[in-house]
Amino acid sequence: MKKLSAILTAVILTSLTFICAAPVQLDYYGVISESADSNMLKMAQDFFFTQLNAIDGISVQDKRPDTGTILRSLPETAAGSAKKITFYAEITEEKKDGDAVLWSCSFIAKTMASSEETAWKKTKEYDSYYKMLTNSKDTIHELLNTVKENTRGAESSSPYSKTMTAGQEGFDIETLSGTWNGEPFADKIVILRGGRGFIIFKNGATMNISVSSEGNSSVKVRQTGKTNASFYPDLPREKVLSVAATASPIEWNFTLKGNDMLSGTKTTLIDDNLGNITTGTQKVTWYKK
Repeated sequence: MKKLSAILTAVILTSLTFICAAPVQLDYYGVISESADSNMLKMAQDFFFTQLNAIDGISVQDKRPDTGTILRSLPETAAGSAKKITFYAEITEEKKDGDAVLWSCSFIAKTMASSEETAWKKTKEYDSYYKMLTNSKDTIHELLNTVKENTRGAESSSPYSKTMTAGQEGFDIETLSGTWNGEPFADKIVILRGGRGFIIFKNGATMNISVSSEGNSSVKVRQTGKTNASFYPDLPREKVLSVAATASPIEWNFTLKGNDMLSGTKTTLIDDNLGNITTGTQKVTWYKK
């Protein structure tokens, strides 16, 4: 009986170990760069921090000495440990022909085991600063999965993924974080944690948006900030210029379909086919990449 009891206790403890496994500990040190474009760099390091916090299975500590400062080098105190990952990004810019700029972004993760530091690095180049931001999620996931596989062994399921269930009241709005498409005149739709995001149009305009849950599987997306005529690229420019300044914010009312689709209507300025610009609705569907 005692032997059976001991076996059952061991099984229960083993099960609890898997169920209550502690998250991976990660220290975030921001961005290191020599670039003079401090505003862009600050945006990047805040964006990367948001991306990291959106990943299940890790606990992020903000170790930036000053959240508004871009580092020139990693602090000496940023030493990896067997229990923590030191994480930061390095960004460089290179002038190409004319005014074009090539951005290079490296994500670096370091750990310390037996007094020996190990580092993993993933680097990608982009011809647009916004492409660097909006495509960073996959690179960060790839790097952290590589670290995980080398430090904890491959597992059947990755802690760096998140799922959501549609149709449940009060679903976590944070699960919408990521890159979406579906607007015919938009290059990128990005939803961040905290109910924020932005849309980058093909004409170069950028619209800030707010995202909120309306209960059950309903989602409302709303334009924030000043209205810009460039937010209506499907309308004649000369006509929309005269009405855009007084137009109501663009609004989307969606229903969440599964894990990766938002379907509903968009309230915006439309052409009534009589030569007039007025407020109306359009059917629209967004797909998560």
